[in-house]
Amino acid sequence: MKRIDLDNLTIPENKRLNEISFEIRKDYDKLIEEISSKHLQNIHWIVGGLASRNKYQSPLFYRCVQLAFINDVRKGNNERVEILSSDKQLCKLLKEQLSIDDRIVCTQGKIKKIWNYFRLYRQYLLAVYFLMMRMLGRKKHPNIDHLKQQPITLIDTFVLNNKSGDDGSIVNNQYRDRYYPGLLDGLEDAEKQNIYFIPTIIGFKNPISIFKKIRKADFNFLVHDDFLKIRDYLFVLSQPFRISKLKLPKAEFRGYQMYDILKNEKLRSSSDFISLLGLLYYRFTERLSEHGVNVKLVIEWYENQVLDRGMIKGFHSFYPGIPVYGYQGYIISKDLHLYTQPSRSEYVGGVVPDKVLVTGKGLKENINEFCNEVVVDVAPGFRFSKVWRERLYYPESSFFSVLIGLPIGLNDSKHILELLVQIKKTFELKEIKFFIKPHPTWTETKMKSMFSNGELNDFTFVIGDFHDNVEKSNLVISNASSVSLEALAKGVPVIIVAPLTGVVQNPIPKEVSNDVWRIIYTPDQLKEAIDYFNNPELIEKLDATFNSVKNNFFEPVTKQRIQKFLNQQV
Repeated sequence: MKRIDLDNLTIPENKRLNEISFEIRKDYDKLIEEISSKHLQNIHWIVGGLASRNKYQSPLFYRCVQLAFINDVRKGNNERVEILSSDKQLCKLLKEQLSIDDRIVCTQGKIKKIWNYFRLYRQYLLAVYFLMMRMLGRKKHPNIDHLKQQPITLIDTFVLNNKSGDDGSIVNNQYRDRYYPGLLDGLEDAEKQNIYFIPTIIGFKNPISIFKKIRKADFNFLVHDDFLKIRDYLFVLSQPFRISKLKLPKAEFRGYQMYDILKNEKLRSSSDFISLLGLLYYRFTERLSEHGVNVKLVIEWYENQVLDRGMIKGFHSFYPGIPVYGYQGYIISKDLHLYTQPSRSEYVGGVVPDKVLVTGKGLKENINEFCNEVVVDVAPGFRFSKVWRERLYYPESSFFSVLIGLPIGLNDSKHILELLVQIKKTFELKEIKFFIKPHPTWTETKMKSMFSNGELNDFTFVIGDFHDNVEKSNLVISNASSVSLEALAKGVPVIIVAPLTGVVQNPIPKEVSNDVWRIIYTPDQLKEAIDYFNNPELIEKLDATFNSVKNNFFEPVTKQRIQKFLNQQV
């Protein structure tokens, strides 16, 4: 009997699974098109988990990858199969639809089963809490007379709860712009006055206090909730009940009947706060219109998440004719984050921006993978402007410096650090030093809490500007994050750490020569890659490749490009 542990694949199995993840993308897109076809204009479906295609909100894509992988293993093989998985719903599907001779084992523990069973109710209670706090924290009658006169530009952004006071946070009433740094520097004072930022708050347990800080900040901020009414919050809280009434077709994927697993997932994600936030943003646009706010342009920080879709759908509905642009001011792995590329059902449903803006000409083509009608253009790479600056720092000559740029996912961060812990003793630590930069949403304390016995004591944690740190480095180790491509643009090679099991989140486009980067799976491969790049003569020969990365993926920030960014026509 052949044994497949979906949670602990071998390296060859995991590589094959990654190949399959590319092969099924079109079929997966067709599945989403099929189940969405009757609900394209329904705002509750638009912000729902199934329609999201987002790996953080819906496990559907990865489940489809696993089903196709199982088919691949079984192809031409009459041997009985034992399949292990901690995904209870996937196991249920397999037990019902595979041969009775096959053995399906669900490895999900009892505590996890109970936790998942109550997920819908937990999420709803959290949503009630946060919505109540937002409602209590709103300023009921904001002074908006000035917003009805001169036409304004609205720019979607984020305010982060950075414990370190890093970019994206508000410190001493000053907002440290992480998302559009340099944008306002290219404008006259009169132009700045007509630009307003609408912030999504991340990591705050008390919206009341952060709303107060936002209103006192040195930026022109508009808080969504200041325009809302009590009935808007009640409308938002109706999401689980409304989406549960939307019917699903009896869809199929690669020979598997998907209706039951789709129905379960629709219910499971129905009270996710991100979906409810999408509805809140939709109602915000309606109230903004009712107040007579004169909007001439909307720039959405466009990750194609459901909160983006709620905002875009709202402006298309309540401000018809006003251009809405989606700015992808980041670079991310498209392998698992395929939701960042709009689908045709989203385009037809009016939730795709009038134009998608990317930070380099090398990023344009893949936006149209699922929908050719999407208009794509290049805009300044505000977050990446420092790839063009002259170097302020250089690595120390007395040792080889390795910067570990950790992603936002805690599991991914822990896996990267575990590999480093395993190999650190194989290096002479006087000749090589490791520096860890956590994602801004996490702290050194949090990273260390995932390990015991001082296993991270030989590593130095750093904060501050990423580019300062990368310029001091000879090598960067990461995954998923755009810091990998930024490092290459700075002339620093990169190692991407693959997960033990799952789709590799490699943000480096396939057009970039892998002379300057490596994907590794094991501690031995990591050590070998570090040794390979610890070669100054090799790095000097790769200048042309590093420069091509900078030119193809990072549009410079200039006054002329900023003006175009704010004054485009469809």
